[in-house]
Order: sequence, then structure tokens, then C-alpha cells
Amino acid sequence: MIKANNNVRVKYGGTVITEYLNEFELATTIAEIETTHLASTTQTYIPSMTEYSLSLSGDWRSAFDTIFGPDAITPTLRTVVISFSDGSGSAGSVAIYTWTTNAFITGYNISASSGDKITHSATLRLSGAPTRTTDTALPA
Repeated sequence: MIKANNNVRVKYGGTVITEYLNEFELATTIAEIETTHLASTTQTYIPSMTEYSLSLSGDWRSAFDTIFGPDAITPTLRTVVISFSDGSGSAGSVAIYTWTTNAFITGYNISASSGDKITHSATLRLSGAPTRTTDTALPA
């Protein structure tokens, strides 16, 4: 089992935002094209285009709002880098996904209820395919 703490890093527009996150999810959806024809005995498919999104959530802090708030008001393309480590430090133990100037905020929510903490959640569209590299340690 690999714990998320200290084994994940998220960078948005050049700023590491990991400390503002309690959860995140990188979602990849691959569309399908049906290729069944009249002589087929079962349905057949081939892969089509891929769609990527990133969901973030955490405790609201003004420092985080300073990063995300302006881009939620005026959508701006940013670079997003997401890194995962298995903690071993061996070759290839870190996977790094990079969308260079191809990410933008599609939703930003600030939530609060009486007697509870203020939280945030955000969704980013990651446009196009990422560059995937590997390393032995999480990048700075």
C-alpha cells in the first residue's frame, strides 16, 4: 500500500498547490466507437478520443484563493504537472504527467456550513494528451 501523503505533488501554473489539497482525482475517459456490422455476432468497438480532468478539494485558505480565484473569474490556460511516487526512490518510481499551457478551471466552489470548516473544490479541464515521464524523486 502506498500512502498519498508525501507521494503526490500537484503544480498549477508554476505553483505547487499540494499543501492546499486533501483530495484530488485525475480522471481519464476514453471514448468508444462502435464497429459492429451486419455480419457481426457480437458488438465490437475501437478506442476513440481521450478526455482528461482533474478534481481537487481541500480546506479553503486565502493563499489558495489567490491562485485559483482570478482564474475562475477570467479563465486562463495554465500548465499543470501531477506527480505520483511509489516511495521507493528507484528508477521509474515517479510518474509525472504534464499538460503544458493546456489546463483551465471549469468549476470552483467554496463551501461552508455552521460549525464546520470552510472548504474548496475545483475541477480543471486538461486539454489534449499529457507528456508522461518518469524519475526517481518527486520534482520540486
